[in-house]
Amino acid sequence: MNIRLEQAQAIVAGVLEYAASMRMKPIYAIVLDARGELKAAATMDEASLKRSSIARGKADGALAMGMGSRSLFKRAKEQPFFISAATQAVGGSLVPVPVEC
Repeated sequence: MNIRLEQAQAIVAGVLEYAASMRMKPIYAIVLDARGELKAAATMDEASLKRSSIARGKADGALAMGMGSRSLFKRAKEQPFFISAATQAVGGSLVPVPVEC
């Protein structure tokens, strides 16, 4: 299933609203389509410099491995060599760490 631009933009807006309501540190929200191409993205004011690269690595990892950050984090603790190899296989863009509120 592919995602429409309007849907991706609504997801990004919702994520940023949620982060603000939870008083999270400034984040970068990203939505990729089924092919892994950037569909929508935005950053909160004062987000750290490489926040976009981290968000992209989390999204790429989720797509490449077919699981979310929490599952990737668990697998990284159980099989660190596998996650290291998978990170190389996807071109270095895999961040197996969940978001903390």
